[in-house]
Amino acid sequence: MNDSTQPALVRRTCITVDLENYSKLDMPTQEAAQQGLAEALASAAAEVGLRRLDWQLQDGGDGELAVLPLGENEPLAVGAFPLALDEQFRRLHERDALHLRARMAINHGMVAPGAKGFAGWGPVDVTRIADAPAVRAALQKIDEARVVVALSAALYRDIVQQGHAVVRPDQFREVRVPRIGATAWVMVPGVDAGRIPVEAPDTEPDEQADSVRQRVDATHSSVAQSGRDTIGNAVGPNSNVSNVSGTNNTVTSAAFHSPVHTNTMHFGPRHG
Repeated sequence: MNDSTQPALVRRTCITVDLENYSKLDMPTQEAAQQGLAEALASAAAEVGLRRLDWQLQDGGDGELAVLPLGENEPLAVGAFPLALDEQFRRLHERDALHLRARMAINHGMVAPGAKGFAGWGPVDVTRIADAPAVRAALQKIDEARVVVALSAALYRDIVQQGHAVVRPDQFREVRVPRIGATAWVMVPGVDAGRIPVEAPDTEPDEQADSVRQRVDATHSSVAQSGRDTIGNAVGPNSNVSNVSGTNNTVTSAAFHSPVHTNTMHFGPRHG
């Protein structure tokens, strides 16, 4: 395959947002949770100055995958946005007695379009970071937690340690992400970092996250198979990947599988 026929390789920031225990809710409560999450994400983005109307979005019921446009402010997406989402969840609880809790993971990664969605280590790794035992455990074991934020090690180093975001290094704790053989940095807004569990082998499985991870892995594997044609040699086990179409852009994960020509990520509605 020549360069003119290869899908464009792009680097973006990937953000996964997954609601806790969505599959255990009854239908009216699921509908309220979906509406509340959509409202909270929109309000949080507007509050910190992110251009959510320009994001490429794919809803997934209990979460969202979004690709942020070129030029979106990455330090805001990494720092102020998660804090604002936490505050929006608090307001929803006070106003509507709607108690939303979510895991959010943020990562840089290379992404390429495939036959059934997007492939690349960016979307694969971000779902695995969100699914790490310690990230799950932080939400399950810290009762007052509303949003648990997990940053890839590279993003933490480049944005947080360098002082580019409103969040500080002492608010984070390093945890293992076994499925990518790496670490991530976890923060729970308003909670001392020492309370964040480092390991959590006994946490309850999350069927929704498992479903999404399997779909991401399947898409990534199928593209990588016919994949040197599709993503070339740029995406591989040793690549340090980031962003989705241009540089310094962002993604929010819940479900990837839209038509390739739309250039949106969609894993489809998740049933759980």
